Amino acid sequence: MANSRFQPGRSATSRRRVATAAASCSCAAQEVAVRLLVPLSAVVIEAPDWPGQVGITDRGALLVRPDQIGTWRAPIAPPDPADDLIRALARVLGRTVG
Repeated sequence: MANSRFQPGRSATSRRRVATAAASCSCAAQEVAVRLLVPLSAVVIEAPDWPGQVGITDRGALLVRPDQIGTWRAPIAPPDPADDLIRALARVLGRTVG
């Protein structure tokens, strides 16, 4: 679950929106791990300038392989994070999903 620490320069509304997006992506990661039978964890990075450095917003998501190579990104949280993530991970793993 997202860390709700105060972040300088962000309003309470912005922090709630980020926490909601992070929780949504974390739940999606858990669902995808179960569906594809792969280990998968979600990490919320709260450094204010980090999202822009990797091409996402503070509500986006990034899929990173164990060797630290980014393989998929969603600039903003997709409407159905689990669906987008399962398609992306299946593509990375060379699997077909229905």
